[in-house]
Amino acid sequence: MAEPTLNTSTSASGRRQLASLLPATLKRLLAVAVGLAGFMLANTLYLLLVRLADRVGLEPFALDEATLPPFYQVLLLAHTGAGLLLAVLMAAFLVAHLPRVWRRFHHEAAWTGVPYAAVGVGLVASGLFIFAEAATRGNSWVWWLHSGAAVLALAGYAAHRAVSHTRPPATRLARFLGVGTAASLALFVVHGGLAMREGAYREAGERPATAGSESSQATAGPGAGVPGGVNRDAARMLRGDFGPSGWVPAGAVPPESPFFPSPATTSTGDFLAADFLVRHGAAVGTGAIRAEAEARGFASETRIGSGSCERCHADIVDQWATSAHRFASFNNPFYEATIAAMRSEPRESNRWIDRHLASPGIAAGGVGRAASKWCSGCHDPVLLFAGGMGREIDRNSPAAQAGLTCLSCHAIDRIHDRTGNGNYNIADAAESPYIFAGSPPRSLGGLLHDAVIRSRPAVHSTRMLKPFFRESTYCATCHKVGLSEPVNNYRWLRGQNEFDSWDDSGVSLNAARTFYLPAARRVCQDCHMPLEPAPRGDMAAANGLVRSHRFLGANTALPYLRGDTA
Repeated sequence: MAEPTLNTSTSASGRRQLASLLPATLKRLLAVAVGLAGFMLANTLYLLLVRLADRVGLEPFALDEATLPPFYQVLLLAHTGAGLLLAVLMAAFLVAHLPRVWRRFHHEAAWTGVPYAAVGVGLVASGLFIFAEAATRGNSWVWWLHSGAAVLALAGYAAHRAVSHTRPPATRLARFLGVGTAASLALFVVHGGLAMREGAYREAGERPATAGSESSQATAGPGAGVPGGVNRDAARMLRGDFGPSGWVPAGAVPPESPFFPSPATTSTGDFLAADFLVRHGAAVGTGAIRAEAEARGFASETRIGSGSCERCHADIVDQWATSAHRFASFNNPFYEATIAAMRSEPRESNRWIDRHLASPGIAAGGVGRAASKWCSGCHDPVLLFAGGMGREIDRNSPAAQAGLTCLSCHAIDRIHDRTGNGNYNIADAAESPYIFAGSPPRSLGGLLHDAVIRSRPAVHSTRMLKPFFRESTYCATCHKVGLSEPVNNYRWLRGQNEFDSWDDSGVSLNAARTFYLPAARRVCQDCHMPLEPAPRGDMAAANGLVRSHRFLGANTALPYLRGDTA
């Protein structure tokens, strides 16, 4: 390629103008980069406007704590993708440009170009850090660094071109800024319009169904007025069943519930899809799970239902993998022996079980299988909510070996009361706020899904970490047990009850009759979920620590059987 001629001229201001050293190829590359920078300017201003709307609560532009518009997420991903592409183009331009201009060394251009390049490197590095490590409050300083570097990069480019021998017209920068600002405002208006339409859908209950959501793909029900639904009126459904006065005991369950006698509910009132609580785990390593379960009696090597969580919460998943919660179902030989006897041995029925088995949609599996659902709300939620407890159970299947998966606890959005026995609700009606939520691990969709969560984790945190998760009442759902007539054919009897033991102790600071009170109140999580180092860089860590998910204090016979000495 022929070198460009070095014709010179003098401007009206007396400054010498030199011919550009850029060949046609580099000029085209620079033009593409400038166009991409224009998109980045509009995109960045739009994201900043949304953040400002969040800060001041400007409706309908502000993002709420539970939703994240797909339009916003697409532009968030586009910000990362276009930014990386722009960085590659500018790096290629710099490599080709620097040897050419070095022969015509110009002090002012050098003093502006070198800092501009350094700021560009910082801009890319801070962006990649946010992409990889999450834009959490602890990393907010990186966001400010990234934003400041973006401003300096724009100013640095303008300064570099202003002192060069081939300065662009002064109106070009003004036009660039004007077009970028106008485009950002247009994006902001579209964002608000879509938010208004989304709000109208929600109010009317007409939100269009989308694929790949956190919600169940099973048949949806209204949830209210149905026996297994979150808003069921148990007192109305059971009025007269406990005597002419109409009194209904707390925690009583309508026999028509698909989960009876467990008091657990779903938002839709219906069964969940088979993979709802395991998230792709039902099909991952099925052969290995079966082989290990047959050989050892339980599967421990393959972690079921934690694959999508482990990508960001490796330390927490490692801790959970050794916990009694994980080994709560048919992967627990002590529990399996008990539940197998309950399901198989002849049992006398009662009026409650008879009503349950006569209900539409309930598998006619016999008295023992029906009664075993009482245990499953806390031990086998993967089986219970998919309808598996009413049928013959394949103990070597992933569902039977899953135990309490991540979503078995984190999908709970309500505790009905303090009667225990699994008296909670699984949120299966709300869609995932993140795009590509149904993508399998290690796929492009999964990568983009994780990228959006890391870029905007607050919504994920709000949905997965409800405020009551920090209260002892949350633990009471399964750590407070009472056997009722449908289960024992006798009368109500108290079972194991760690919650009331805590509540009546001095540790809770609730009981007036206790002495020697501690200096401060403690809840279950303070002792059973202490802070633990997160050496694998768990994204939930604060100061390198996470709340332990080993749930210390459980039966040590289980890890002994597994040979777990950790």
